[in-house]
Formats: sequence, structure tokens, C-alpha cells
Amino acid sequence: MDTQLLIDMNKPPTVLLLGNGVLLLNNGMGWTELLSKLSPGDDRMPDVTGIPYAMQPEAIRGTDVEEVQRLIASNIQSQNPHEILKQLVFMDFDAIITPNYTYEIETALLGGKWTENRRKKCHKTLYGSSHVRYNTYKCNLVKDIKGREIPVFHIHGEQARKHSMILSYYSYADAVYHLIEMNKQRKNEYEEHQISGIPLICKGWLDYFLLGEVYAIGFGFDLSEFDIWWAIERKNREYALNGKLHAYMIGEKQDPAKSTMFRAMGVDERFLCIENHQYEKAYWRAVQEI
Repeated sequence: MDTQLLIDMNKPPTVLLLGNGVLLLNNGMGWTELLSKLSPGDDRMPDVTGIPYAMQPEAIRGTDVEEVQRLIASNIQSQNPHEILKQLVFMDFDAIITPNYTYEIETALLGGKWTENRRKKCHKTLYGSSHVRYNTYKCNLVKDIKGREIPVFHIHGEQARKHSMILSYYSYADAVYHLIEMNKQRKNEYEEHQISGIPLICKGWLDYFLLGEVYAIGFGFDLSEFDIWWAIERKNREYALNGKLHAYMIGEKQDPAKSTMFRAMGVDERFLCIENHQYEKAYWRAVQEI
């Protein structure tokens, strides 16, 4: 049965966009290590330097997307949530969006072990969607230790549903197609619901992203992840009252290309400079700001 998730249209929802960077604080698996799991053999690992991130899996394994998904799903696992992650998920966000495949967020919200049985109980297809297979319309609706139900959207898929994992240009393009279709269905509903004050029935993560005050942390905004950039541009074009995207970028220096794109698309870039690889210190600064 579909789940009816309501968005209060009297104010922008607060949304956390949480990337893999926070997981790396616990020595989690980074993108380079993840790609190494795809290698057909040390002597045949191609040099993917200069190839956009979203195309690197295909450069290594070819266009057998299902094989790539199977290999990645069998080589990753969730880890104990870092204290920073725990602090973030308990800031009373209305929704959490993540490109991560693993379940550290759900584990932190529950305050206990995330099991396959719990996943099946929490896994929801949102009301009114006939596209039950696709990440766009799905979430894990988790009751946290405070008793609140928080939707967690794995926008690039999740480990337990290996065929949902977006790991190729082919699957990125498919994701954008479903975002466009959902956007068409909405028409002027955001503005109409704001005028009437009637809550909006959420159809997918795009509703929260377009309407919300979004705080992004641990996400690199690689320019090849064009589903996210499509959503950012669409957010900037929204006529209804909505919140901004606040992008916390952490590193030794700013990326001028991304900064240019952020300015063009109305994103509030918050750059936090690090020295001597002290990422954790910078993440705590971001937590304090948020």
C-alpha cells in the first residue's frame, strides 16, 4: 500500500542532503576504493583520470550495468555512524536526502541496529506513484528515538536493492527522466497549495528538494552528477516560495567551476577551508553553523 507523506506548505521544510564525505570520517569506503572493487584484474585496471565520475564505472567494466551494481552491492557495508552524523540527523530535519547506498543514517536515527526486517517495514512507495521500482518515488520512513517519522531518500539507490543503484550515465539519464516526469505532473500545485494552506502529498524527494531549506554537507556536487544539477537549476526556477540550497564545501581550496555554477543557480556556497587534512574539525564547524 502506498504511503501518504504530507508536506506543510505554510513554511519551507528543512532538509538535510548528506553525502559520502561524512562517512569517510569513520574511514568509510571512498569513490576510488569503491571503483577498485570493479577491477577485472590489477593488470587490466584502466586509467580513469579525467573521465567524469559518473562514467568511471562504465570505463572500467563496460556497459553491463547490472554486473557493476552486483559487484558494488557485494563489496560495501554500513559502518557505525560517526558522532557528527548523529548530531546532524537529530537536528529535526523534515527529510533527509542522500546519494549514499548504505544505511548509516537509518542506524543513527533508530539508535540501534538496522536489519533487513526493519528495512522492509520502513521501505515505502509514496502515495499516488505507479513507478514502484524507481528511487525518485521511494523512501525509508524511519521512526527515530524521539518518535518522529523521518523520510530518508536514497536518491542513487541502496545496497539491499542492488538494481536501484545508479552507477552509470545510462542510469543517471533514467533518473533525470523520472524527475522530469514528476515535475510535469506537479504543474502549479506548489503555489496552489501555498495559497490554500492545504498540505501537499509528497510524491518523491524532488518535492522536498525544490521546496525546502536544504543544507548539504559531505557531498561534492561533481558536475557529472547531472540529476542533482538538474534539480538545482529547477529549484532556482521555482515560482512558489521556497528555501535555498546551502552547500557546505570542505577542502583545501575552492573549485572555481563549481563556485561559478553555484552563483549562476542561486546556491549559497559555504566554503570551509581545511589544513593538514583536518576534515573532522571543518565538519564540526559546519554542524555548528547549521
